[in-house]
Amino acid sequence: MIDDLPLSLILKLTKIFNSIENLYNISKNEKLFYEMLYKEEVILSKETFKKLINFNLKEKCIKIYNNLVTQNIKIISIFSEYYPKELLNLPNAPIIFFVYGDISYLETSKRKVYLYYNEYMDILAKGLYKKFKSMLEISKNISIITTENTNQDIVFKTVDLLNEDYINALDFTCNKLYILLDKSKEINYEYMLCAAIINLVIIVQADFDKKLCNLVNLALDFGKDIYVVPWSIYTKKARLSNELIRDGAICISSFDDFNYILGKLNQ
Repeated sequence: MIDDLPLSLILKLTKIFNSIENLYNISKNEKLFYEMLYKEEVILSKETFKKLINFNLKEKCIKIYNNLVTQNIKIISIFSEYYPKELLNLPNAPIIFFVYGDISYLETSKRKVYLYYNEYMDILAKGLYKKFKSMLEISKNISIITTENTNQDIVFKTVDLLNEDYINALDFTCNKLYILLDKSKEINYEYMLCAAIINLVIIVQADFDKKLCNLVNLALDFGKDIYVVPWSIYTKKARLSNELIRDGAICISSFDDFNYILGKLNQ
């Protein structure tokens, strides 16, 4: 990068910072570098300044990548066979995401269910949720994704991928799959990835939930089935559930219906 700069500028900067090595090292701290240039009354064009800083960013990226590899964290890009095909035509989908654990859970042959859980569900709904979950767990061919804070097959985890110490301190407590999301991103990719990798959504009881609505809408766009348990019109905690059924979601009105879902997943 420094070789791309005019020789006269290199000599001037080298004189100020005593050596090429010092020049390179000081450019790693953008704020400090700018302050020193200002102090020495050195005027750089925006393009030249970016060249100095961007080279350092490239070095940072290489360092982050090597650290991820050391921690056995894999990078899934749009060119990977494990990248969900549903996301390829989505304009704001992530170009890459990161995973730790058994990557085979991303294979399309593995059946995956999103089972919605909300801590504010009433007692009857929580009991039904536990029953559905236990029935799904009995089937070895089905993986469960849920918002419940319990051990599950696939876990979404927001992490600071730019912080080396944070990455080194990550605690992965199971041999399943973690999908790691970079917390520095403004877009929440969790619902996109979840909607893409699952086969269907099961909702026991839900009031209005923006994240769930985003996931359901995207899952429908991807052609995934939405199964919902109906509730009394007096049950405020199930307003979204009943509206989804009204709008075309498939109704689970008995355990026979749920067994049908299990049979469909195991086909």
